[in-house]
Amino acid sequence: MGVAEDYIPDDRAGAGSAPPPNPYLEDILRMIRGLSDYVSGHDLDRIRADIEMRIREHPGASLAIGFGVGLLLGKLIKR
Repeated sequence: MGVAEDYIPDDRAGAGSAPPPNPYLEDILRMIRGLSDYVSGHDLDRIRADIEMRIREHPGASLAIGFGVGLLLGKLIKR
């Protein structure tokens, strides 16, 4: 059982034993699980090639993401 599975609602649980499901959290957990499956199913060369292809297909979005990540890292390091 993974860490994320602790947060997925269990239909077998009694009423009131778990908080109501959060659709945003469920979507994030689904994406994390998909990313985990992708990384475990491919080697590093294939992952690198896929990332390079995405950057070539969407250069503007790649720049924006890089800028945002750099901004966040700059703020964290400045502290």
